[in-house]
Amino acid sequence: MVEKNISFTDQSSMAEELRRVSIVGSSGPISFSSSGGRQQLQFKLSNYRKGVGYRTVGYFNPKLNFTGTSYFRDASTQIPLDSLPPNEEYINKGLIIALYIFGSLNILFYMFNLALIVKFRRTTLIQQSGYLYLHMILIGSILMVSSVFVLGTDMQFVSKSTRDRLCMLSVWQIGIGYVFLFGSLFAKSLRILLIINKPELKNSNNVDRMITTFLCICFTIEIIFLIIWTSVDQLKAQPKLKDDERTLFYWCESESYGFPVAWISFNMFFLFCGVVIAYLTKDVERRFNESKIIGFSIYNVFILCTIIIPLTFTIKDSPSITFAFQCIGVIGVPLGSAVMLFGKYIFVLLSSMKSHTNSNSGKTTVQEQQTSY
Repeated sequence: MVEKNISFTDQSSMAEELRRVSIVGSSGPISFSSSGGRQQLQFKLSNYRKGVGYRTVGYFNPKLNFTGTSYFRDASTQIPLDSLPPNEEYINKGLIIALYIFGSLNILFYMFNLALIVKFRRTTLIQQSGYLYLHMILIGSILMVSSVFVLGTDMQFVSKSTRDRLCMLSVWQIGIGYVFLFGSLFAKSLRILLIINKPELKNSNNVDRMITTFLCICFTIEIIFLIIWTSVDQLKAQPKLKDDERTLFYWCESESYGFPVAWISFNMFFLFCGVVIAYLTKDVERRFNESKIIGFSIYNVFILCTIIIPLTFTIKDSPSITFAFQCIGVIGVPLGSAVMLFGKYIFVLLSSMKSHTNSNSGKTTVQEQQTSY
């Protein structure tokens, strides 16, 4: 600022006084050279890229000539890599095809089990194993595996709004499928625990009614939470740059971590409770011949979830590897449980088709050496 009382008509005195100005303004230090040019002036050069926004590519000092050598923020004359158009990385197409085929085979396997259970629904084996629970396990498995086809969608061929919808759709498929699958395993294990502690409940419908109510509550909580999440802060396919600042990829995330963390925490707490109940029923009497299989199925879910979830966030900058691990989770969790749980049913029921047919009623019966609960 000019502090002396100088007339505006005294140009030489005004110029001399202005050269002595030295203040700090919003653009930085303000001072002038003897020739009247501003000193210590620096311009930031930014480059705008679609889907990424503005990236700083260097700085410019008026003392340098634009037509001469340009110096960038690292004090070199080399054009920074992040000033060039980014490469876009998507999921490997061969991996997508392979996992789509594997996922389809899994769905066919679950549908075969559904058909088998419906056919033999009146047998002792199916009735005492819980006809409703078995259906829910298989439906949940189908929902979880079907998310593979959403997770593997090639983002370069869909619009931004479609990308965002696909991000949230996969969460709905996995969330509802998980409640159906794990909730039923949890219910079967809890049923055994209640019968052990109160044998008089073995032939009572109160246990099944209470457990079914519990499952409905868990399902309702999951649905309400997903509706609120979708309405308030849904997942969106956000463009991200890898560490090399040259490669662009898409990652589904919300504006805040509140909803994802709460969703994962709720389901992991549910899973932890199931592990505790499975542990409490690990040494039950031999007549509860499904308890160990159910326990191993729950452990399978727990181990895969605790490994896959952290890994997915750790390697998120590699779309192909991330997709592979996501598929290990959504395919491996239901497949491991289904093989352990339904392997016995397939063997017993298919064997019975040849040897235990009632010619008078046309209904199939299964003679069992042990009783399932």
